[in-house]
Amino acid sequence: MSLNLESKCTKDTSSQASCFLKLVTSFDFIASLVITRTVLDYTIPVTQMLQGKTFDICDGLGSISALKSYISTLRSLIDDYHIKWYASILCLASKVDVAEAKPRLSSRQINRNNVASSSTSDYFKKSLSIPLIDHLLSEVNYRFSDDALEAYDGLVIIPDKMISFVSKKIDWKIRFQSFVNFYATDLPCAISLSAELDLWERYWLLENICLPDNISSTLKSLPNNVFENIRVCLRILGTLPVTSSSCERSFSAMKRLKNYTRSTMSSERLNNLAHMHIHKEIVPDVEKVIDLFALKSRRLNFTDKMC
Repeated sequence: MSLNLESKCTKDTSSQASCFLKLVTSFDFIASLVITRTVLDYTIPVTQMLQGKTFDICDGLGSISALKSYISTLRSLIDDYHIKWYASILCLASKVDVAEAKPRLSSRQINRNNVASSSTSDYFKKSLSIPLIDHLLSEVNYRFSDDALEAYDGLVIIPDKMISFVSKKIDWKIRFQSFVNFYATDLPCAISLSAELDLWERYWLLENICLPDNISSTLKSLPNNVFENIRVCLRILGTLPVTSSSCERSFSAMKRLKNYTRSTMSSERLNNLAHMHIHKEIVPDVEKVIDLFALKSRRLNFTDKMC
């Protein structure tokens, strides 16, 4: 069945479509699109890493530092980079038959400032390229300041990460020392920390159990009244904010689960359904599910008994 689009087209929709077409085929829109996409392309690897479910920020510190350094390079060599970007702008504009142009100067500076420029390329460099890179550099430096990166170096104390450094013959204590210097006043006995780190490494080298790979499991596996300085360090690390979108993904899942057809669902059932939806890597035992459907009522509590 084909849709009759002409019958659905009104005067208002036609007018709006004409306005949108005029906007997307203007030269300043093409310039903004190319420059923004090109600059943000440099952030894609770090962005994907930060949004991953199995993200380890200790492994990502090098990528974050590289991003900060490269954005600084973009800013210092903006003239050279903008020439390349502007060539891409002209190439894209020629494909859609859009002539090179810059916005006219405003006689009264109310809504926007006049950008003094000698050419169209210079105008977009001063109005788009430089402000965008300055804003991106400011935000990255604010979110990943030098103090924050030093604090994240403390994650090498996690046994799984520490043993990997030891196997590669990398001195993990040097990286951990930057974290200790920042929180030295919070430790119960900072003067004995060096000896405690040596014992910590030897303890996990001789331990024949699965090495903890996160802060919570490391705290649970600590012996009582042992490694007091390291225990405090782990508690501090457990309170540090880490950029991740796992919580945002859980809220997105709620929109799909808690709809109007499930308005009377209990909290326990909703939580269990959410766990099944979010953690798809956990595959339930099909035979147990069939047995539960056969023996119990239709409304089941989806608990860990199925796994």
